[in-house]
Amino acid sequence: MSEISLIMLAAGNSTRFDAKVKKQFLRLGNDPLWLYATKNLSSFYPFKKIVVTSSNIAYMKKF
Repeated sequence: MSEISLIMLAAGNSTRFDAKVKKQFLRLGNDPLWLYATKNLSSFYPFKKIVVTSSNIAYMKKF
């Protein structure tokens, strides 16, 4: 079994990103960017654990 974990950083205020929505919450297809990237990476490697950080836990729990 793999001993490598994935830590997905999905926090921040996106102050340099000129949009009303934080970039980590933008959609790619049906998924927000953080979930799309996490699914994509985990399809290539069997991570032991996946940890997602967030500045908006209430929103993240919907997924």
